[in-house]
Amino acid sequence: MTLGEVEQFVSIRGRRRREPSNDHTSRAALAVTRMYEGAMRATAGIRYIIVTSSVLTLAGCASAPSPVTGGSSAACAAPVLQLTPEVAEPGHALTISSTGWEPCNDTNEKSAARPWPSVTLEWVQDGDTTDLLTVDVTDGRFNASVTVPANAVAGEASLRVMTPDPDYEQDFPVAVE
Repeated sequence: MTLGEVEQFVSIRGRRRREPSNDHTSRAALAVTRMYEGAMRATAGIRYIIVTSSVLTLAGCASAPSPVTGGSSAACAAPVLQLTPEVAEPGHALTISSTGWEPCNDTNEKSAARPWPSVTLEWVQDGDTTDLLTVDVTDGRFNASVTVPANAVAGEASLRVMTPDPDYEQDFPVAVE
């Protein structure tokens, strides 16, 4: 019996199955037909599960709200500061090279509309603050040379960098000999 003849025996959308004659080939065809129908029902259930799972998975991905950003495609890097020499001595010069001094728009909070034109440097140690200088910022970078205050004591201090934005300042640790 051909596949076409087997398919004649399969019930399609409510049509009745044609009963085969009583010969041996027809009975074999009926058995094959019943297996075919069972397989089709089983695979229909599997296809339903697979499709439903796929739709739910995709729906889960699509339903999560996307974060709102302030116009930046990636998180802003923290400012970096390099001191030369690495250990400060009272009354001696420190050369400072720093990057990352630009407004960052990766949050929903208001940020500066344009790059900061300058930063102010302060020496902070044991609760005392000493103004050092104000330096121009170009393309988010600055270079400066400052003198470590003569009253600096051995231990830890901080070099504070302040922007014109009163909400943004950064302290960098400095070792003092």
